[in-house]
Formats: sequence, structure tokens, C-alpha cells
Amino acid sequence: MPQLWMTYQEIADLLGCDTEMARVTTIQRALDRKRSRDGLTRTKLDSELTAKFVAAIRNAELTLN
Repeated sequence: MPQLWMTYQEIADLLGCDTEMARVTTIQRALDRKRSRDGLTRTKLDSELTAKFVAAIRNAELTLN
């Protein structure tokens, strides 16, 4: 499975919460985090968050058609 890395803002958008709650969620799940060259912290999604991301993409594609 490919690795998906997202910022706290992107995770917040995915989960429908604010960035602080997204940050807390990543810490609680003990997800890998790293600071990128652009200064933003990115988190590697686990299988559950990856599934939510893929489902969101599929739903977006359906609404575009």
C-alpha cells in the first residue's frame, strides 16, 4: 500500500474537525509525523484514515460525473 502523508489541515478537512483536533488525533493514534521542508508537519495516514481518504475521493468523483 502506498504511503499517504497529510498536513494537519488536510486531516482536519478529511475528518471534519479543526487542526488542533487533527493534531491530537494523530498523536493518540501514534502516527508517524515529520516536518517537511516547507515547514509544515505531515502525518503518515494509517489504514483507517487511508480508507476514509480513498472513500472521499470516490465520492468526489461520483459528484463530478
